[in-house]
Amino acid sequence: MAAIPTNEVATPDALDALAHEAGTKKDGIINAKRVVFGLLELLEHGKIVPGQRLIEADLCARFDVGRNAVREALHRLEEVGVVELSRHRGATVIERSIEDALQALELVEVLNGLAARVAARAVRNGASANDLALAMSRLVTSINNLDTAGFAEARRSFYATLLRLGGHKDLRRIASRLNIHVLRAQYGSSVHKAFAEDFMAIGSAVLAGNEAEAAAAVRNHIRRTREAIETLG
Repeated sequence: MAAIPTNEVATPDALDALAHEAGTKKDGIINAKRVVFGLLELLEHGKIVPGQRLIEADLCARFDVGRNAVREALHRLEEVGVVELSRHRGATVIERSIEDALQALELVEVLNGLAARVAARAVRNGASANDLALAMSRLVTSINNLDTAGFAEARRSFYATLLRLGGHKDLRRIASRLNIHVLRAQYGSSVHKAFAEDFMAIGSAVLAGNEAEAAAAVRNHIRRTREAIETLG
């Protein structure tokens, strides 16, 4: 199946959000946090893929942790829909259908649109947007260079910066719960130069403090993403 550069939810960094949830205790849970973060990063970079079984012994060796830390991490990832746990098959990275992806985009449109609006409002009210300008530059550079790994990092940073700029705590909390990692891995690992325009439009509207234009730019990006995914059906 061809990979499509999907839109993604604007999290403060969902990797950090999930890892933080797993890191509220000492030692063993700190190790679980490392496994959560590591597995999501591997998924984002295509080192593990939807449908793949995750073997506890392999994860213990990879992350140099005990079985309890691995099991805690897998339970955390099950809670947010990244893995499925079965008594007979163990842990498997969830596969999402095209219909699932399109339904997720409906939520993404609302959340990212709100994130862009809130960030634009913050800029209009005097918040510094230096970090967003830098994130935009890195994102466009990675797209122009067809740097898939760099694009994944820059895309995540771009949306994380939007949420930090807006400072909407409830939005950050809700956004961190939407499972976008599997959709990215399954449909969104490609880099496409045409999408540079979308990200520039979103970022430029936010930098100008224009809430309506920022939300409209998000809708346009999601529309293009939806059309690309629908061609796979």
